Order: sequence, then structure tokens, then C-alpha cells
Amino acid sequence: MTNIKEMIEMIKPNPFSPKSGQEPKVFIDRDKEIGLFLKKIDEAKTGKTNHYIINGGWGSGKSCLLMYFRLLAQNNKSAACYFQAREISESASDMEIIMHVVESII
Repeated sequence: MTNIKEMIEMIKPNPFSPKSGQEPKVFIDRDKEIGLFLKKIDEAKTGKTNHYIINGGWGSGKSCLLMYFRLLAQNNKSAACYFQAREISESASDMEIIMHVVESII
């Protein structure tokens, strides 16, 4: 019979559970987002740059997807960074947004 400590050590967090501390090894139903991101990388290499937003409810996998995007960008010899953005009001000036992004990257 195993003791409680051994049982606890055997329990692995579910990588698809929010805040589990693990990243999923596979993304399901994310082909569209991954394809769009790879297209954006190719476009950026030709000088066509743009932005897009990833939006979704808490625990829907946005952060894991963004970390995967960073890896894809690096594999495509593109600069990439990942940071947590704070909530910015719609009335924020362009300079305020730029400052937040630059400060977060640094």
C-alpha cells in the first residue's frame, strides 16, 4: 500500500487545466490560429506588418498559444517576445500604449 506522500507525487496536473503550471504538448482546434500566425510572419518578412488580437475567456489557452507563437517565430528566425499586458482603456493615447509595450519588453 502506498502512503499519502507517494500518492500526491503520482498525481500530475492536467496541462489543459488553467493555472496547472504545465503547457499542453498538443493544441487541438488551433490550426486556423497557427496558420494565420505563420502567414503573418511571412508577410512581416516582406515588409507588410500588422497586428491582431487574441481574445477569449479565462482559461481558454490564450497564454499557451502566445508562448507557442513565440516559439514558432523564433524557429522562423524572427524576433519574438512574450509579456503580460495590463488592461488599457480605449481612451489611452498611442504614446501610453507604446510606453507600456516597450517597458514590458525591457
